[in-house]
Amino acid sequence: PNIMQMNPLNALLITLGIISFYNIFLGIFNLLPAFPMDGGRILRAFLAMWLPYLEATRTAVAIGKTFALLMGLIGLLPPVNPFLILIAFFVYYGAQGEERETYFAVSLEGIKVSDVMTPTPNVVYIPPDWTISQLVEVMFRFKHMGYPVQEDLSGPPLGIITFHDVREVPKELHDKVLVKEVMSKEIISVEPDINAYKALQIIARNQIGRLLVIQDNTIKGIITMKDIMRKMEFMNMYPNSE
Repeated sequence: PNIMQMNPLNALLITLGIISFYNIFLGIFNLLPAFPMDGGRILRAFLAMWLPYLEATRTAVAIGKTFALLMGLIGLLPPVNPFLILIAFFVYYGAQGEERETYFAVSLEGIKVSDVMTPTPNVVYIPPDWTISQLVEVMFRFKHMGYPVQEDLSGPPLGIITFHDVREVPKELHDKVLVKEVMSKEIISVEPDINAYKALQIIARNQIGRLLVIQDNTIKGIITMKDIMRKMEFMNMYPNSE
């Protein structure tokens, strides 16, 4: 008989048994020595007792990828198991993501936003009453895709204007539309003393190219994804530099 035709107590016991089975299965699966499961993190912690953290991560990732490839191969054997193949992809790319995140975190350890940002004296700002045509001239001259909008650098930021905003304005209106009419007033910012890796996470999470660096309601600088990547490259080439 199906579960709907059973005695309610028996049906409940079978349902609880099925739930328990899947909970146990998920618990065991979570302990596999592969990222992004907890087993991968446990393996990394174990390896980190003897290896540098980044190297321990890379070793754990390599082991995790091996597990993923084995699962994928088993899933391809007749009868083909699409679910196992899907899990293999999940584990493989989860391992890659963990390695990348750890690489960023380790490379930027001890690096503050203030160490990477373009400081205020060198920040190009756009007055709110400028036209889009004037803004485009500045974009061509300085080759930046986004600028803070403010009356002057000593005052509070009013917004931020990017090339994406410019594209929303028809070209024939560039001489009439003002920056303040199309700028974004939602300013995503960081303080100069936070870790550069946190700034990188904020940039990635919000899918933007730059962050204003603000302290006491005053712009202290601007930091971009390129700034952070350039700093990482330099630190990896010259790890003993200050």
